[in-house]
Amino acid sequence: MPAAGICRGVRPLTTLPRTTLLIGISVVIVIAMMFANGVIAPDATQNRSTGGFIGGSLFGIALSAVLLLVAVPRLPDDVRPLAVLGFGIGAVIFCLFFWSAIPFALGVAAIAAAAPDDDSPEGTAPAPVTAGVLLAVLSILAAFVLCVIG
Repeated sequence: MPAAGICRGVRPLTTLPRTTLLIGISVVIVIAMMFANGVIAPDATQNRSTGGFIGGSLFGIALSAVLLLVAVPRLPDDVRPLAVLGFGIGAVIFCLFFWSAIPFALGVAAIAAAAPDDDSPEGTAPAPVTAGVLLAVLSILAAFVLCVIG
């Protein structure tokens, strides 16, 4: 499939090295968990939970590391597009019901598993990879906003 057929907004995201993605999502997880656990800007009904912040951050970073450095590299090429879509859908589902660190980890796994030349998002053929990456990015953003506003 020609490289010209790939959505320009998704392509740069899918070419980032996995270690760079891990560092970036780790920073996002730490900031989100600071807000979610009242370490930064607690409101009147929220107690400050330093233990929850540390535990949630470590869990999210560890899950992201396992998915990025162990699971994603072992995905066979023939099931990778479906796995990307599955990671993206899973990130959205966890974002709706449990917006701690899990949507971040599943979202970054979808981004890392996507290859730049997997599908054509112009509407000429099914594009599960593009859909999975877009769902992943949206769930990461939504989970961050939900952690900040509580």
